[in-house]
Amino acid sequence: MGRPPLNRDSETKMTGVRLTEEVRQRIEALVGPNRMAAFIREAIDAELERRERDTGLSGPTKPSND
Repeated sequence: MGRPPLNRDSETKMTGVRLTEEVRQRIEALVGPNRMAAFIREAIDAELERRERDTGLSGPTKPSND
């Protein structure tokens, strides 16, 4: 079993997020206790895509070094 691998082509960084106990319980009720990180990653990806679509932005943007 264990944790599913992330996209090996992308660098990842650990990011801590504080959630209320209620939110944690709601997520666990939907996906199970061992799928919380994957759920959060998927939710963030979906929300980023939605907001980028709504604002006309597309994909990851990097700040310029001008």
